[in-house]
Amino acid sequence: MEAIRKSYNRLNVLSDDELAPALDAETPNHDAKIDCLAKIFGLDQNRMKLDFVVTDCIVSAKTGETLEIKYSGLSGDFSEVCKNMEKSINSAVEADLNRALKNRKNEDFEYMMENYLGSTCLVMLGLYNTELTDKSQMEEVLKKLVDLALRLPSKPATETGKVNQLKLKALTTLAVHYTDLNKQEPTGNPWFTPIKYQLIDEKVFLVRGDNQIEYGFEFTDFIRLAVTPLTQKAYNYNFNANNAQLAGSFYGPAGTGKTETVKDFASKLGRDCFVVNCSDQMSAETIDRMLNGVNESNYICFDEFNRILPEVLAEVAVVFEKHAGKNIFVTLNPGYAGRTQLSDELHSKFYNCDENENDKSYKSGMAMLVPDYSLICEVQLYCQGVTTASSLAKIFVGALEFFKENTSKQSHYDYGMRTAIHFCRYFGILKRNDQETCEKQLFMNAWDCTIGYKLTSEDALFSEKYFEDIFPGIKPKHTVPECFKSEPHAQKLAMLEQILSVRHSAAVVSKDKNNGVVKRFIEIKKAQVETVALGDAWVWPAENVDMSGMGEALAAYRKLQESENELAILLFADCQKGSPVVMEPLNTVMDDNKVLILESSNERLCLNENMRLVFEFENCDCLSPASVSRLGILYLE
Repeated sequence: MEAIRKSYNRLNVLSDDELAPALDAETPNHDAKIDCLAKIFGLDQNRMKLDFVVTDCIVSAKTGETLEIKYSGLSGDFSEVCKNMEKSINSAVEADLNRALKNRKNEDFEYMMENYLGSTCLVMLGLYNTELTDKSQMEEVLKKLVDLALRLPSKPATETGKVNQLKLKALTTLAVHYTDLNKQEPTGNPWFTPIKYQLIDEKVFLVRGDNQIEYGFEFTDFIRLAVTPLTQKAYNYNFNANNAQLAGSFYGPAGTGKTETVKDFASKLGRDCFVVNCSDQMSAETIDRMLNGVNESNYICFDEFNRILPEVLAEVAVVFEKHAGKNIFVTLNPGYAGRTQLSDELHSKFYNCDENENDKSYKSGMAMLVPDYSLICEVQLYCQGVTTASSLAKIFVGALEFFKENTSKQSHYDYGMRTAIHFCRYFGILKRNDQETCEKQLFMNAWDCTIGYKLTSEDALFSEKYFEDIFPGIKPKHTVPECFKSEPHAQKLAMLEQILSVRHSAAVVSKDKNNGVVKRFIEIKKAQVETVALGDAWVWPAENVDMSGMGEALAAYRKLQESENELAILLFADCQKGSPVVMEPLNTVMDDNKVLILESSNERLCLNENMRLVFEFENCDCLSPASVSRLGILYLE
């Protein structure tokens, strides 16, 4: 096993249980090989099993984008199979970009969306902006993209339509950034040096001042983050860490974009980023093996790095030294329960940023504390086709900040970035379904779904009075679907449906264990449901938590992965006040990655589009902020 891992570095990201069936020479297992290839390269293994052998097409697991490759098959030595796959992917992605470079004539990005990969479209937009002589022309590009967002259907009927919608959002996100960047005067602060694409000797580079990194040709996720000043600073930090041949570290509270920024930068470079969800079960040997799986081109990010035990971290400094020069990043949540302090020796392995006092408060790395919510929301709303995005984003963020300071302190309240993102997404759903209604009215409807449904009755009255001054005479309006109208809890059932339309993880919080809302919702929607009752595992604090019931939860999850029902719900019943120990392993599947990562084997189980996680809590007193932020909440008094 170790010999073949040495023959192809990416095999190190697979567990022994995943890899062994693919290596069995006596009983060749094509499905096992496809599963391994899918996990190594971020592909949809189900689509590969259906189409790959016949069509030589692969599909991105994250975006659903299709790439045609020239591939020599699955037979023979598996390390050679993997190497051939990597070469085929790199060649196909490079050919796509070269075709676009050869044929470029104007800024017809609608044409590009139809004919090129998402990553190619974004590179072309970046080159277009770099080469503009009249920078105001980018504003016209942005207007065209926002108009196109309203012309595309809210729920595309085809896979190509869905991918094009994602391409459009990514293009709009960067068009907003370039439009703002073109208006800015240079700050003189080297930490905010603009990053741009540039064509040098017929090759594409990402350029920062005198530094440049050549674009790679991985089949990457093309979804992009909104570029805020904090993001620009992080890009510069990544350049500096790369130049210094040191690892990078981002620290700060949950939901500030630490991990996503690392992934975003890697994608911007056309490189792969492998994210490892850290735990107290990890060993230095495991970390070393994973780092063996990363070459000097691609990236690896150890998420929540300081969950690892102190005695293990003491050995990790030597491991990082062994792999110096690779693109290693970690994220940290200092001050959270169960988090470990890093040693001075380990701090020395990370590049240090000292741009401001927040950065200087920690011995290494860069602080990511407060993202620019207003700009992020503006970008998100533009992507949703909201024409008054700039003014409504400011109103929304102002309300978030005011409510955070002035409403009652409830353990199930969250006014962070994930709430903001889901507000924008739901606003977009409403906008595309009803383009005639005033955007202020749609704002109030979206606010009610993402914020209002979790408020206590007293705070709900506070919300109503707050918005009377901002939008006089406008109150939230919701239509109760016909299937719920005859029900005693019709409005609550409609609320839960709205939450689940924009969130894949939700919780009903109520002291009344017999409220029956979730049960009746499942019955009416004819959802397939697997119910998991973990009993005393939810009791917290506790010296020893019995996690044996998680095996039942895993079996239920796997069963729902096979469901062809329109809605499949994994229901965690009677969760009491929650438990950070139980919820922590579920955080990865509850965030936008939608992947359940098994810490014992590093196996990754995707959450299908029809799947939802639903919890029933008495309150959220024992949940971490990270878990609360990942849940859409329906509060019942």
